Amino acid sequence: MTNKSKHLILEILYREFEKGTENTGHGLTVTDLGRSLTNIEIHAKTNLKIKDIDRLCTVLIENGHLKLFKEDTDNKAHRYLITPQGQKAYLDRHYITEYNKENRLKWFQIIMPTVTILTFLLTLQKHCAQEVRIKKLETELQYLDNELRLQNEALNRDSSSRR
Repeated sequence: MTNKSKHLILEILYREFEKGTENTGHGLTVTDLGRSLTNIEIHAKTNLKIKDIDRLCTVLIENGHLKLFKEDTDNKAHRYLITPQGQKAYLDRHYITEYNKENRLKWFQIIMPTVTILTFLLTLQKHCAQEVRIKKLETELQYLDNELRLQNEALNRDSSSRR
């Protein structure tokens, strides 16, 4: 979820960067302040929690994808601006690619043990079926061995009585 959320934050800041106008008192001007958004504005557009936005933006700042403007004295509302590296990461869908890799890894971690267990159970079932078949064949062989012994004994008695 975090990589998807990072991409969403980059997307919103990228769109704001493209628009980027600020009312400076002398008309609308394109400035970095006009191209940035506060964590509260990002929250309104994404419905992500403000704490999560700040945590994700901190990671994005560390990665060089955002720049931080502090604008209030309580240090509650932070203003973020997307950097050229952030724009490239957004356009290259960097965090979506990472999200997809994580998803594949999670599925792999679920599927592999499941396949292993199923293979083990099928092998065990096959082994049990072979064991039953072997016992049946052993019983049949024992029966035939007894029958052959009885026939040999009968032949030996017949040949002794003829002498």
